Amino acid sequence: MTEPLTQSIQDYLKHIYDLSADGSPASTNDLAARLSIAPASVTGMIQRLASAEPPLIL
Repeated sequence: MTEPLTQSIQDYLKHIYDLSADGSPASTNDLAARLSIAPASVTGMIQRLASAEPPLIL
């Protein structure tokens, strides 16, 4: 990833990890609730994390 891991990216990754620790996927709605933001904003960041080089999420 050519851009630095911003605080926002780190927050997303932490919450994705926490939500998926039991083996179930982290849903957009769960992430939005945890981060107190709109689900559409989560979708945009998920796409950004998945398209990073190397991908930060699969």
